[in-house]
Amino acid sequence: MMKISADTGDPNEVMQILAWGIPLDKITSNPTIVSATIIRDGGTVYDTVMKLREAVGDNIPISVETLGTPDYNAGHMRAEYFVEEAETIGSWDKDFVVKIPAVPEGFEAALMLNGKLKINFTLVFSAHQGHLT
Repeated sequence: MMKISADTGDPNEVMQILAWGIPLDKITSNPTIVSATIIRDGGTVYDTVMKLREAVGDNIPISVETLGTPDYNAGHMRAEYFVEEAETIGSWDKDFVVKIPAVPEGFEAALMLNGKLKINFTLVFSAHQGHLT
């Protein structure tokens, strides 16, 4: 059985895929793609991912990535920021999955969130990172 996932933060792309008759099993997004949609359409991350939800309907997982920093500076990442963002994202919809970068602060946050929310990791570049997840 094949499962189809769309890597997008653009509700228009999702609606086009569905118009082609392609069923989607999951959507995964990232901050770059979501911010491009926000720049084009306005709104917030919440507004954008809720439009994704409207496009695919209920019960389809949508991964929404955390930044882990209040100022977009990777040097300021903290596990506590990841947790705060994750809890906010998790409160938006029961089928949202929180994406956390596979960095030390992300792993620490995942331990803090264990069993509380659905999470997955992104940016797994090495076997060692994969083993840690």
